[in-house]
Amino acid sequence: MGLSKIALNLAERTASYAKMLGKSSILETKPISRVNVSGLKYSANLKADTFSPKIDKWFDGVKTTPPYANRETTVVAGHHSFHSMNSQKNITLEGLYEQTERDFAGNLEDITSMKSEDLTNFIKTNIKSLRKNREFLKLQPQPHQSTVFRARGRGYDGSGADFEIISKAKVGDEIIPSGGFAYAAHFKPQTAQYLGLPDGMLYEIVVPKGSQISVNMEHGGEAVFPALSKFKLLKKETRYIKSYSDECCKKLNTKAQPYTYVKMEYVPEIPALGKEFENISNAEIKTLVQKAKEQNCTTWVDFAELPKKLGS
Repeated sequence: MGLSKIALNLAERTASYAKMLGKSSILETKPISRVNVSGLKYSANLKADTFSPKIDKWFDGVKTTPPYANRETTVVAGHHSFHSMNSQKNITLEGLYEQTERDFAGNLEDITSMKSEDLTNFIKTNIKSLRKNREFLKLQPQPHQSTVFRARGRGYDGSGADFEIISKAKVGDEIIPSGGFAYAAHFKPQTAQYLGLPDGMLYEIVVPKGSQISVNMEHGGEAVFPALSKFKLLKKETRYIKSYSDECCKKLNTKAQPYTYVKMEYVPEIPALGKEFENISNAEIKTLVQKAKEQNCTTWVDFAELPKKLGS
């Protein structure tokens, strides 16, 4: 239909409408009257819209099933000693390089030399983790599916690389958010002291039946995952929560702060060196370091795959 026909059709419809109203012209019809909306919530007189986010609770009444614990069969030796080594294990190679560049700013020769050392130390650290992971293979498999919780603050227990990894990941991705032995609690309130507000991160982790993780009942119940563990990202979103003390003491006029809620499912595959490497000497570790360099292992994902490449 051409423009002239459209205009003619519109004119005919307008004349028909005026005739229906008993008018000879559309100009004789009354204009639409104004509606007073000043009393409505979203009227033009309202200076600003208000938004009240849902506030999470530390004690939310949601029941979860903790993992099975047995002091004889579900705990690895050194369950509590991982804390002292995790700060080093949770720094990426890029993080080590950045630190070296800050420490030796302006001295290119020293930076080059130190970066070579950084690479060797990074590889050695992860190879030792793969050797330690063998102890998790000896644990009793979990008899049921369970849920554990882990809270994080930027800069605590490493460089905060997990924040960047999760930020870039998409729901459905399988990721390795940390290189160390990640601690988790049996129940959400136990993690409150570790959630750095604002901008902290709280993991809710589904642990499938058959998983081999280190579990005890100390501090209300702890779980430790093998180093370089893989997780499937199920959900991530910004939520709000008050500090533990503010909620428990019911303090007035306290604000909820934002944090990142992350739900993941543990992938029960333990990256570990073969039995033949269980009691290797320092000289043999140097040999593995060289093999890892030949395989161009520079990320946690690379080291999680290294045992397969070594035939372990």
